[in-house]
Amino acid sequence: MPVKKSIQNPIDFVYCLCGESEYCKITPELEFSILSLRRNVPWLRYIWIIVPDNYNTGNLKGSDIKHVHESTIVPKKYLPTHNSNVVESWIWRLKGLSDLFVYMNDDMYIGRPVSPSDFFTGPQGTTPILRLEPGPTRHPRLEELTGQSANIPYVRMWAGAITKYNLDFTRIQHQALPQRVSILTRLYKQYKKAVDEASNNKHRSGEFDFNLVRFASPMAVMSGDSYLQVTDTSIDFFMESDDYANIKKVPRIKPKFFCINNNGPDNKIVYKMLANYFKA
Repeated sequence: MPVKKSIQNPIDFVYCLCGESEYCKITPELEFSILSLRRNVPWLRYIWIIVPDNYNTGNLKGSDIKHVHESTIVPKKYLPTHNSNVVESWIWRLKGLSDLFVYMNDDMYIGRPVSPSDFFTGPQGTTPILRLEPGPTRHPRLEELTGQSANIPYVRMWAGAITKYNLDFTRIQHQALPQRVSILTRLYKQYKKAVDEASNNKHRSGEFDFNLVRFASPMAVMSGDSYLQVTDTSIDFFMESDDYANIKKVPRIKPKFFCINNNGPDNKIVYKMLANYFKA
């Protein structure tokens, strides 16, 4: 593993293995994702992994890893929950978390060496960078949804936020997401009622959900607290786990960030590529 380098502003990385049962487990994707951090982000401080209280992640070890039960951040009156949107909304309460942090999913990877300036910018290096997909700045409003997407709770959540709060800049790359605890804390105070009400939803509930850690990024851009960057596939490369043609392109493109959305039960081709890509 590369030697850690000290940086002016400590930066942590956070994973949340909470929500529906299929997400509450250690996956090969998560192990490869953490390997990608250790290969390409030697300057990170800690890797936090948030899990349900009855879950043990003991097989993920290292001095850089901190395991946290969801009850340490989510008010107990909202637990137990199977709604990851609820848990993600309370990450700002994690004691010891650096003000600057990067939120990850288990199917997100850092594809080549990166520096803090790939996540945060500005004179003090503390302004989060929101990377946006090319094209329109936001997805359709709730009343504009059509077809299959109209039935997907996660899509309806975003569409509902666009409708209720006139949220812009929602076409966020589904990749490593820079955040600030101080921004999340301020936004919680502003949207406390919405977060508290949505935290009662035990399962994903579409437009009735409120995900503070996700919504904070476009909200921060709208308030001037985050820097907006439109990227392309050399920076952000997204594909589904059964999109074998694009999966095979990853070693050639060497994107800075990539996500292989784990939507299928048989990911042997994905694991083979990842093993070769991140081999020592």
